Formats: sequence, structure tokens, C-alpha cells
Amino acid sequence: MQMGIVECISWLASKCPLALCVAVGVVAIVGVPTVKWRYRLTTALLCILSLGASLYFYISFQISAYYAPDQLHWPLLATAIALFLFSISVTIECASLVIYRSRNMPRIGASISDVNGKLSDPKVRNQWLTQDLPHRLRASLAQTKVLEGLLAQQIADGREREQKHQFCRDMSAWEGRHAATRWLIDFVGVNSDSDGLPIESLRRRGRKGRERFPHDVDIMDLPGGAYIPLKSPDAKLLAEVWKGCSQATGHATFGSEHPSIARDRIGEAILVVVNHLQKTVYDAASLRVSL
Repeated sequence: MQMGIVECISWLASKCPLALCVAVGVVAIVGVPTVKWRYRLTTALLCILSLGASLYFYISFQISAYYAPDQLHWPLLATAIALFLFSISVTIECASLVIYRSRNMPRIGASISDVNGKLSDPKVRNQWLTQDLPHRLRASLAQTKVLEGLLAQQIADGREREQKHQFCRDMSAWEGRHAATRWLIDFVGVNSDSDGLPIESLRRRGRKGRERFPHDVDIMDLPGGAYIPLKSPDAKLLAEVWKGCSQATGHATFGSEHPSIARDRIGEAILVVVNHLQKTVYDAASLRVSL
């Protein structure tokens, strides 16, 4: 009966971690193309270490059973059980890391060719060349000498040229609003996943040791700082607006159908940020938020 227990534990200590390590190792190396290589290699290394340790104790069990078949080696047995649980926890943690990274990084692959096909459609291409790209050019060139020179070449009438200058300033303010909104939401620790649900910002995750961004700061770096709870209704609103601003202004997208970033919607989100800043870092400094 005692040898039956030893053999059972030795089998579990070797076979189960072996299967888990191999499965997670394969997923880490080839299964998730959006995860950075350093995460794949770290996961694979941990799997190899767990596998090696499990095989070591399996061999130790066989040797002890051969030389002392009538004795139950409790220290070795307890160590093997601990290693078995550790191996499972390591592989589960590695799998969680791979899944987490794959769910919260941009998708790449077959959809790229589909988008390229849509952008080559004459109507879509014309919209990008006559509306989307000029809109960003106006926003970025507002109140610059470069814009003055370009408009002088394209528009002879001074009054019409001034109207175009004002239009460019308006577009610059429009795009700047999105960038500033995204900055503020990120500052209070909220980002969005691919479904528009609240997740931790990069800096917020970095505080848990998952990633390192030494130059990034957020509200927690100020006295009295506190993150907005991710399960709160406010976090859901902020995540949706953050996602909308990211897709509308942070980088070029097509057909994303991003959440609304209308002025009132952004105003509602920023009011949440203002109230949170007041209750945390501004109250801690005995100041009021001023505009």
C-alpha cells in the first residue's frame, strides 16, 4: 500500500507537469504571435525548469523505491508534492500571462489584407485622400509658418486664407482634445481592452511588476493619489472614451466603429477625472482644481 502511494505520487510528479509544460511551452513559442518574444522565452524557460525538476524527483523516487522498497520516504514525498504543486502553479501562471498579453495587444494577421482591400476601394481611397489625411494635416500645421506658406500657394484671397487658418485651429483643438482626454484617463490608471471594458493602464500594471516603464508617471506618484476602481461605472465610461480617443486620434484605424467621443461624452468623462483629482491629489495639497 505504501509503495502504491509512492508510485502514484511519482507518476503525478512527472507526467502531469510534463504535459502541462509541453502544452504551455508550445503555446508560448508558436501559438500567440502578438506576445513579445521575451514573454515567450521566459514562459518556455519556466516550463523547462519545472519539467526538469519533476523528472529529477521521478528518478529519485525510482532509486529510493529500488534500494528501500519497504520504506516510505516522507521528506522526499513531501518535497515531490510541493514541487508538483509548484509546477502546476508555474504553468498556470505562464499560461495566464500568455493569454493576458494576447487579449490586450493589437490583433495582427489575416485582417490586415482585408483592411488593405477596403482602403483600395475608389470611394474609400478618395475619402482618405480628401478628408482623413488633410484633416490631420490641418490639425498638426495650425499656426505654423509652414501652413502660411502652403496656403499662400494654394489660396490667393486673403480673407479665404484667414478662414482656412481658423478652420485649421479648430481642427487642431478637436484633435488635441482627444489626445488630452486620453492622457488624463491614462493618468488615473484606466485603459480599455479590445471590447471596451476597463483594464489597468500600463503604468498601473507596471507597479505589479508585469512591465517596467521607468519614465512613466501617473496619479499614484503624487501624494494622496489613488486609482479609479476598475469595477466602478466611472471606469466603464472612461474606458470607452479612452478607446474612442485612441482609435480616432492615437493611430490610424478603419472600420473600428469606436465608442462615441462626442463633445458631451468627453465632457462627461473628464468631469469624472476632475472630481477624482479633487478628492485625491488636490485635497491632499489643500488646493482646488483650476482651469
